[in-house]
Amino acid sequence: MRTYAPGILGMDVELPATDEYVAIGAARQAAWVLSGEAEPPAWPLVIEETLTGDPTPEVYEQYRRYRG
Repeated sequence: MRTYAPGILGMDVELPATDEYVAIGAARQAAWVLSGEAEPPAWPLVIEETLTGDPTPEVYEQYRRYRG
């Protein structure tokens, strides 16, 4: 199903590498609180794959109608 995303959205879709994102998010939040900074710390994200495709406005419209 994810291969349909570029055609529906009309743009490339970047897929991050599989990882423990819940744990990483919790660690990032903890680091942010401990730092006292106004912005969260920047953590690297590895993009494993980029899906491309031609925009299909008719598919997007159908998706939008069903989605509401």
